[in-house]
Amino acid sequence: MKIFSYTFDAFAFLGFISIVTGIYLLLALFIPFLKTNRIYKSVKSSFNFCSIFVFVTMFFGVFFIPSGSMEPTFLVGDNVLVNKFKTGLRFPLGNTLLIKGYEPKRGEILVFKYKMDKALYVVKRIVGVPGDEVKITNKDSIQTVYINGEEVKKHRLNKTFTGSGEKVVKFKQSFYGHDHEIFLSEANDDNLDITVPPGKFFVMGDNRPNSSDSRFWGFVSSESIVGTPVLITLSWDLRKFGFRMNRFFKFIQ
Repeated sequence: MKIFSYTFDAFAFLGFISIVTGIYLLLALFIPFLKTNRIYKSVKSSFNFCSIFVFVTMFFGVFFIPSGSMEPTFLVGDNVLVNKFKTGLRFPLGNTLLIKGYEPKRGEILVFKYKMDKALYVVKRIVGVPGDEVKITNKDSIQTVYINGEEVKKHRLNKTFTGSGEKVVKFKQSFYGHDHEIFLSEANDDNLDITVPPGKFFVMGDNRPNSSDSRFWGFVSSESIVGTPVLITLSWDLRKFGFRMNRFFKFIQ
C-alpha cells in the first residue's frame, strides 16, 4: 500500500521559507533598515510559523490511505497520525537518523520509504524481525505463517468482502500482543521459507491476497523506517462521498 504524506510535501516548501526568512532576520540584526521595513513583521511571523511546523513534522506526520492492502485495519480514505519519534528522531529531508529510537517489534505497523521508489511511503505490519525464520505455507488452502518454527495462531471469523468487492475470509489474529483482524484467500499458493537478515524487517499487509509486500519485493531496511501509526484522525468514504464518523480518533492495534 502506497500512502501520500501531507507533511512531507509541505516540509520542503516551508523548510525553504524558514531558511529564507531566517536569513532575512539574521541580516536585520546588522542592517537596521531591514528592521524598520514594513515586511519585517510579516517575515518574522512567517519564520516562527514555518519553524514550528518543520519542528513538529520531525515528530509526527499525517498520511492518507489510498488503497486497501491493509484492510480491515485501514480503509481507503483513512487519515493516519504517525509517531516518527518512537523509532528514532529523523530529519525529514533524507530521513537522516539523528537520535536512535527503540527497535520495532513483531506485530507492529510501520510506515517506511518504498525500496523501489524512495519518494513513496508504504504502510505494512511487521511479521519478522532481524534473525527470525519466517515460513509461509498453504495449510488447508489457507495461508499459514510460522515464526522460528512456531505457528502464528488465528481464529476464523467469517467470509466477507474487501472494499474492492473481492471475496475473502476474515480471521482474528493475536500476534505477539497485537490483536487484529486479517483477510485471507481460500485460494492461497504462498510458499516461502526465509531468514530475516540484520537491520531488516519482513512485512506484510493485513489484506494478504491484495498486498504487495516482503513476499514479492523483499525486506524493509531500518534506515527507511519513518514511524509507527498511532491514530486514525478522520476517515473519508470515497464511494459514498461522506465521512466515516465511527473511525474518527480510532487508536490502532
